[in-house]
Amino acid sequence: MKIHVRISLSVLLAFLCFASSSSIAAEVRHPLTVDDLLSVPRVSDAQLAPDGRSVAYSVATPNVGTNETESNLWIVDAKRGVSTQLTYSGKDRAARWSPDGRRIAFLSRRDGKWQVYALSLDGGEALAITHMPVDVETLRWAPDGATLIVSAIVDPDCRNDDCLKTSAERRAAGKAARIYDHWPVHSAIQWTDGFRSHLFAIATDGSGAPRDLTPGHDFDIPPRLSIDNSVDAADIAVSPDSKEVCFSAQSGREPNGQSFLQLFVVSLDGGPPRQITSGPSNNRTPAYSPDGTSIAYRSQLNGSNFVGSHWRLMIHSIASGANADQTLGFDRSVAGFVWTSRGTAFYFIAENETQSPLYALSTAKGAMPKLLVNGFVGELSASVSGRALAFARSGLSAPAEIFFLSDEKSKPIQLTHHADSRLSSVALSTVEPFWFKSRDTTSVQAMYLPPSGLNSTRKYPLLVLLHGGPETMWGDSWGYRWNPQMFTAVGFGVLMINRRGSTGYGQKFTNEVVQQWGGVPYEDIMTGIDATLQRYGYLDGDRVVAAGASYGGYMANWLATHTGRFKTIVSHSGVFNLTSMYATDIHAFLEFEQGGTPWGTSAGYAKWSPSAYASALGKFNTPMLITTGDKDFRVPYFQSLELYAALQRQAVESKLVVFPDEGHWILKAQNSKLWYTTVIDWLTQHSGR
Repeated sequence: MKIHVRISLSVLLAFLCFASSSSIAAEVRHPLTVDDLLSVPRVSDAQLAPDGRSVAYSVATPNVGTNETESNLWIVDAKRGVSTQLTYSGKDRAARWSPDGRRIAFLSRRDGKWQVYALSLDGGEALAITHMPVDVETLRWAPDGATLIVSAIVDPDCRNDDCLKTSAERRAAGKAARIYDHWPVHSAIQWTDGFRSHLFAIATDGSGAPRDLTPGHDFDIPPRLSIDNSVDAADIAVSPDSKEVCFSAQSGREPNGQSFLQLFVVSLDGGPPRQITSGPSNNRTPAYSPDGTSIAYRSQLNGSNFVGSHWRLMIHSIASGANADQTLGFDRSVAGFVWTSRGTAFYFIAENETQSPLYALSTAKGAMPKLLVNGFVGELSASVSGRALAFARSGLSAPAEIFFLSDEKSKPIQLTHHADSRLSSVALSTVEPFWFKSRDTTSVQAMYLPPSGLNSTRKYPLLVLLHGGPETMWGDSWGYRWNPQMFTAVGFGVLMINRRGSTGYGQKFTNEVVQQWGGVPYEDIMTGIDATLQRYGYLDGDRVVAAGASYGGYMANWLATHTGRFKTIVSHSGVFNLTSMYATDIHAFLEFEQGGTPWGTSAGYAKWSPSAYASALGKFNTPMLITTGDKDFRVPYFQSLELYAALQRQAVESKLVVFPDEGHWILKAQNSKLWYTTVIDWLTQHSGR
């Protein structure tokens, strides 16, 4: 009997242990936190080796303690999927293979300034190739392997290292008054100081001084277009014979401050650059054909609308100077592209309905793109043979990782898994795309993410995220500045509407935001909310909140002055007063979007300016959180100050958060953590949860 009891107890204990471990396993996943998000390794810049056997890439991780982002280089075997870390300084990026595949050049600031280093795959330490007194920003190998083309910010009039060093010291001091007599006076995040990004040729063996290929040129080469003021190495190409460089740069300046981007060619032997494109178009990312007879590039043919016009894939004939559009019948915007080895086709990526698929396109006249890989694809790189491809791919529930495609007929293989260990214990919501009819019967697409740990017997608040642009889109891709998983984690259903003006739906759909900023996009959003509440019965229609940045912040401000439907609204760097918004760094864009200058009789500044309806802030009395950066010149920070003043004057509950060391985006780790914490606290406090 005792034996029987002992056996029963043993069995019972075993069962209890199993049940307990199963319960723990079932509960091991927790909602995403800010610390989780910041700890995810940020995989980017996939660079396929010339032989197609391995991929070099960068892995960056924010360090909240130091408020720096640490970045190192890795390499992954394309056949076995085994990753190996190459550098450990935490200050390395932009790996680029030598033409023979035996070395990797990269940028590092391990000695204080960003310089070019080279690492032999045969072993040994990385060696510095450049010793410039200024930061190097981009690098390109010449196909002969003997020369590197780099860009660096310099005084355009400097001709030697001593001058570069002296001018760099003067720039760092930066205490003199700023005096201007023409545009531009600032870029997206900083005042213009007369220094420009120039191209330099440098011997890869480290011998000789860098040679400025564009001395005296008073425009940035490559152009400085991103909101974070960075430049793109894809705007530089070296000819197959290593004799010349093609690059994109601004050409001239219109009365409204706009400069069109044109392509130029400069010889490595010296001489003035020669312009090869012209007209009211923006032309970028040149790439020589394998035989060197033509240059492919992307062009916005309607240059006056340089945000909303789709990017076309063009071919420039070097012999005749003719330019041919390869994507005439394709109503989507071409992003990155590469040639195939024979120069008879391209691989490219383009936004399409929340995705950014990979396509193949023959150079034959009238050819149409063929879909190769769906999903949100980016950073395309090809082997010398032009058959194998490497790229990054992500989703709203999957951070970017490196994928490999051995040829057109194969299926993509995921090579890296850096985020797996970080997110293995995190519960992420799955995106649910759907379509609805707006008030004018136009079909509009949205994405919805349910709250974490959904219990359909409960009622949940709905957060409407408003994307910027206005000509951009919500994509099914992982992000760090407005990650919807951060809000589903605290119990919100999250709605992301690709309202009118969004890209990825054809040029007509994109154009419908022009001179309609508070018109049909507003109708799309309000109708989309109704459709979502009807679709998901567990959402509480009395607890709807909204948040957006830039034009999304404009729409947040428009909502606050046109409806009392929202429990609270968050506006980050949002446009409030369209007239004073003319102080932006993109005047031409504003004139196009609003139909002229602020003092023009036909312009829509007064009609579409939230400030014109500021008295409604007190009427609707919607609590608002406003955040901005002191260095923001894209939507100047005083837009947020004007909104805050209008709210405070009318005794509307409001809070203003200003980041003194940020521009249009909140990028630094400590600031990102504070921003997310503040926004989430505000939303949860005011959503009635």
